[in-house]
Amino acid sequence: MRIPPVTYANVMATAAVFIALGGTSYAAVKLTKNSVRSSHIKNGQVSSADIRNGTVRATDLHKSIRPGAGTPGSTGATGLGGTTGAAGAAGPAGPSGPAG
Repeated sequence: MRIPPVTYANVMATAAVFIALGGTSYAAVKLTKNSVRSSHIKNGQVSSADIRNGTVRATDLHKSIRPGAGTPGSTGATGLGGTTGAAGAAGPAGPSGPAG
């Protein structure tokens, strides 16, 4: 059974895996709870799938997007009708009907 030679690509791929795992492990061990703040997150980078159900309350949201904000109130009274416009010019005569 022949063992394939060690290549530069194999070494770099293995090193990349260990570096990636090391960074994830460091973050899991060293970051404290609630250490990531909104100032650390770019706008539009958090989606609904990233948030666990029941963890965001209405008071956590900006006033303009809270449930019930911006909903229309009751309909007001009907306003007065406008004046009738002037009559338009007569249109051209239509085609004559079938002879019969």
